[in-house]
Amino acid sequence: MPKILILGVGGIGLPIASALKHEAYNLILSDFSEDAIGQAREHFFNRKFDTECSLEFHTGLADLYLENNPPPSMVVSALPYHMNKDIAFKCVDAGIPYVDLGGHVDTTNDIRKHAEEHAVEPVASDQGLAPGLVNIVAEQAFEAVKGNKYRSAKIKMAVGGLPENRGLNPLDYIVTWSVDGLINEYEGEAEILEGAERKKVPTLTGLETMTVDGDELEAFYTSGGSAHTIQSMWNKGSSYPIPDVTYKTLRYPGHIKIVKWLMEQVEWRRLDMMDLFKYGCPANEEKDIVKFYVNATNGNLSYTKEHTFYASQDFSAMQRSTAYSAAAAIQTLLRGVNSAPNRAWMKCAIDYSYFNQSFFHERFRDALNRDRPEKEKEWVV
Repeated sequence: MPKILILGVGGIGLPIASALKHEAYNLILSDFSEDAIGQAREHFFNRKFDTECSLEFHTGLADLYLENNPPPSMVVSALPYHMNKDIAFKCVDAGIPYVDLGGHVDTTNDIRKHAEEHAVEPVASDQGLAPGLVNIVAEQAFEAVKGNKYRSAKIKMAVGGLPENRGLNPLDYIVTWSVDGLINEYEGEAEILEGAERKKVPTLTGLETMTVDGDELEAFYTSGGSAHTIQSMWNKGSSYPIPDVTYKTLRYPGHIKIVKWLMEQVEWRRLDMMDLFKYGCPANEEKDIVKFYVNATNGNLSYTKEHTFYASQDFSAMQRSTAYSAAAAIQTLLRGVNSAPNRAWMKCAIDYSYFNQSFFHERFRDALNRDRPEKEKEWVV
């Protein structure tokens, strides 16, 4: 049975581990924080799981574990993005399959480049929600509409974490993940495909109104969400005309007006914005939701997947949507590692198209169903 080392057992690492334990994988949970490890122990010891498998806990630096123990079947980084590059390079150089949640463009590009040049085992960065799940569904959408008379497909991706109840603060937002990562999304540039050209557009532009699963929301460009979908779709130009591709973040109406005013007119610094969200938009005991949207069109062909994720008893909507997708990607990659007779094709940075298979979609659906709130629709495979 494969043994998976999960680095970081906080907000996302813990639900990843929980999903994998239901699937009978042996797990090693490592974190520098004794409190995080203590909370993980309590979580697992007080819950019933579908399978029996080994569960080990390690408190300390990830480097020390990798140096002093036999190599695991896979390393999963649920650490802050700025720690991923060092861990990923060590895994590539040691020949260990590697997965992370990504979300930072330059870091992911460096990891993928190193993997393409040196990896002897598969490396899959950016395997969370956005980037991650939304990009895999974009591949699914493209396959549904490309058709025999493919001419000019358009693919729209949009995701947003929101409070379930509106009016909690002027920004109509609560923080359910890294504030650092949130500000990264709002800064810099976003990459899109338009008219068979790769383009950079400023973040916080491209504002439009979208109705997602019955709710009217605003959508605008942010960085990182498109990830290497842009490269993947660009590469399809050898067989098909290159589709237009965009990724936008979803918020309740009025959010972007305040954010743009503070960042562009008042010229608040990054730390000011981080403090605003940290202290002005705390989640506290509020429940969150995640709105998810992918649409692809090509002439008279169309494909749409929209979904609202809700919080469960144990995990927030952001945790469930992010971690369960990551867990499905981990299982899909391990299945390929263990079953492929000739794995030369896997010895590189893995694209999202690899994960667009029934096994991934079924594992994700099954994880959601284990703690799916009654008001959440079943994920359609």
